[in-house]
Amino acid sequence: MVGITKVAAREFAADGVRVNAIAPGSIETPPFSNVVNSTPTSRADYETQTPMGRIAKAEEVAATATWLCSDAASYVTGAVVPVDGGMTL
Repeated sequence: MVGITKVAAREFAADGVRVNAIAPGSIETPPFSNVVNSTPTSRADYETQTPMGRIAKAEEVAATATWLCSDAASYVTGAVVPVDGGMTL
């Protein structure tokens, strides 16, 4: 996805089209809860593995998408924004 994002950003930038990606970590959603409840991996395991020590709220990922779509990010293209509580550090 990183490569596709960067290639598409370069391809369409001159046309005023911005292409970015969001790379989320664990997000508190019903599917996440189903995985945690049906496997030996516990919620605490996910939280321990995340430098911020917690699971993201869906609203936090949505806020990143909203920012990328806004005029505040009008000069941002080809970016991959991690919203992962520091997992990729």
